[in-house]
Amino acid sequence: MMSGLMQDLKYAIRMLTKNPAFTAVAALTLGLGIGANGAIFGIANALLLRPIVAPEADELVRVYAQQTDGRRRGSISYPDYRDYRDFNQTLAGLAATSTEGMAMTAGGQTELLLGEIVSGNYFDVLKLRPALGRFFRSDEDHPGAGRVVVLGHRFWQRRFGGRPETLGTTILLNGQGFTVIGIAPEEFSADSAGVFMDVWVPLRQSATLVGAQWVEDRASPRVSLIGRRKPGVATAQAQADLGAIAARLAGEYPQIPRRETMLVEPARFFDSRLRTPVAAFLGVMMGLGALVLLTACANLANFLLARATERRREMAVRMALGAGRWRLMRQLYCESLLVALLGGAAGLVLAAWAGDWLSNYNPLPATIPIRLDFSPDVRVYLATALAAVAAGLLLGVLPARQSTRPGVLAAVKEESTTVAGGRSSARSAFLVAQVALSLVLLIGAGLFLRSLRNAGSIPLGFEPGRVLAMDLDASGKNWSEERVTQYYRDLVRRVESLPGVERATLVNLMPADLATPRFGVEIPGQEQPPERGPLQISMNRIGVGYFEALRIPLVSGRDFRETDAGAAPGVAIINQTFAGRYWPGRDPVGQRFRLAPGSLTAADQMVSSGQWVEVVGVARDVKYRSLGEEPEPHMYLPYAQHFAAQRTLVVRAAGDPGPMIGAVQNELRAIDPELPGFFARTGVQHLGVAFLPARMAATLSLLCGALALLLAVLGLYGVVAWSVAQRTREIGIRMALGAARSDVLALVVGQGMKLVGIGIAVGLAGSLALTRFLAALLYGVNPTDPLVFAGVATLLAAVAAAASYLPARRASRVDPMVALRYQ
Repeated sequence: MMSGLMQDLKYAIRMLTKNPAFTAVAALTLGLGIGANGAIFGIANALLLRPIVAPEADELVRVYAQQTDGRRRGSISYPDYRDYRDFNQTLAGLAATSTEGMAMTAGGQTELLLGEIVSGNYFDVLKLRPALGRFFRSDEDHPGAGRVVVLGHRFWQRRFGGRPETLGTTILLNGQGFTVIGIAPEEFSADSAGVFMDVWVPLRQSATLVGAQWVEDRASPRVSLIGRRKPGVATAQAQADLGAIAARLAGEYPQIPRRETMLVEPARFFDSRLRTPVAAFLGVMMGLGALVLLTACANLANFLLARATERRREMAVRMALGAGRWRLMRQLYCESLLVALLGGAAGLVLAAWAGDWLSNYNPLPATIPIRLDFSPDVRVYLATALAAVAAGLLLGVLPARQSTRPGVLAAVKEESTTVAGGRSSARSAFLVAQVALSLVLLIGAGLFLRSLRNAGSIPLGFEPGRVLAMDLDASGKNWSEERVTQYYRDLVRRVESLPGVERATLVNLMPADLATPRFGVEIPGQEQPPERGPLQISMNRIGVGYFEALRIPLVSGRDFRETDAGAAPGVAIINQTFAGRYWPGRDPVGQRFRLAPGSLTAADQMVSSGQWVEVVGVARDVKYRSLGEEPEPHMYLPYAQHFAAQRTLVVRAAGDPGPMIGAVQNELRAIDPELPGFFARTGVQHLGVAFLPARMAATLSLLCGALALLLAVLGLYGVVAWSVAQRTREIGIRMALGAARSDVLALVVGQGMKLVGIGIAVGLAGSLALTRFLAALLYGVNPTDPLVFAGVATLLAAVAAAASYLPARRASRVDPMVALRYQ
């Protein structure tokens, strides 16, 4: 058996090398389809399947506080963390982390770093081994211990040249000295994929970086939790265990309102809240890739069927000499599998190239150190190999059956000069399928392109042009609230004095930021059942001049004033949706509502909950979290009444804001050289994240559509050209009997376009059924947009006509005498 397979393999290799042009075209055709699928699967693998880079990563879990209404809070107070760490029975370890921006000063220059403050057991929970040096000891995670730091491998290579003598040196972080004790492993960037951390600092030593007040404050949620399950412990068991501790804490600390339990999930890049929309988006993209692969398979099936027809005499002779039908079919299967494996290899090269390109592509400003690794791993290799083998097996069925089906004598005596010899229902069916699939993909690309264009014209409610944003953090200075407030006041005044600056202000988060928090409010007359908790309203804290800087009109009332400070009555500005939903038909200015107690989240820790506030103004609706969101209630609170040490500086420039980054940083250094700005970006760059899904969908669908169109055109050209070659004698007879060249041209093009017309009709029907699943991903476009459907169908018909015309033109120039002597 094995020797027979080896003979089949050798013969298959000989047959494929005998016709290198066919082999190359077939492998490249299949490689395009497999490569498109591999690239898209590589994205899905990186975002949804790839675990954290750590030993036994499947045991790692993330822990959240989940409220009774289903909302979750990613951060937990440090004192609560200690209880969960010390009293749980199901986790082998539980670590706390918090991502912070830091400034490293060296050689008179300040460099912006992204770091994590972590509990001393962080690296132990992840079971990581340092590339150099060591990680933290338990006794170093204490306020009085010597300050130590672990460097990220990439940061160590970039900033210190990968020199081993970096160990033991001291670096300045936010003006404080930290001794380098270790280098993280090269493959580890952070416990979340795509974020490259520069440094890690023990949490209890972080008072010099982010302040110490929250470490003992049970009402201040600041840390995220990652743990490792004990062997044999299920995720549900760990959740029940931590939930029991949460219930005990609620009883022990009644002064801290709680309506929550614990949620435990496998540690992945996205938690379950984001996995669903991300998976839905990638599912659509995977569907587009599958259609490209089907188009490639249909194209290759046509090539193989044509080749099988040419080899029927060969198969008949071999059967006459005693070869069994199964043996011949096995031989043809070997050839199909070899072609498929060559296509898989080509597809893997294309997928790897696409993965590297996507890994280097970053839609965010260079100042935001987020990079995603889409390079292929074992899952992508395995998926590519399986796709190649499956394609080879499926593609080998029809050629093997067609080549070996006829009786031996009938095949030997078959007249190849028959007038009907060029017709094949199977090849016609595959061509129709190619055209239909191409049409579906092109219509999808057209819809996504229109969606991207519409996304650019979606009313944002604010003007991002000529805006500069820069994140600031004064929490590491251990200043009083008055000192922090004065620092920001001086900063805004100095920046506004710069040439070319029209307005400067401060805000918690820029609009169209997914992290925009919600806060509980109680509105008279809008009471909810106690079990549901207060109304959750989108919220932002702002400084004076915010609406002017972002060009957000106030439709009634007034803006915040400098006098709206801590001693003055509480005030708020709401948006139009808030006013229309809760005070319809009434003037909202002068109405009052209460900031509900116990509504604190990590982003809102200094909001004065329990305070009554009066509406002093109504602002136009804005896109607060995403471009596709429906209008939702939103409120603005003044910084002067709701303190925060972390803020975002917003600058309205008279011209291009990009060149102003240096001037603004100079003002920051002039006030305090240890407090630089982080993640500087223009307003347009800031919106790049919000536009990313639309841009990615349009790009991927356009590439898939272009590949499918190319394959369909090649397939149509190949089928028509092969048909013309098979019907050379028939065409000669027609011309000898008086047919004009225009008649032959119309005959050949007409037969090709007949198949194209059927394919377009099938494709339109399929598109009407499938594009409705794209509705959630489209901006301002009907998934059955007649303009897109008609335009794509016309384009495909025109391209197909051109593909049919070339071989038809060649057929119309056949010399009748030469044709009559053909074969």
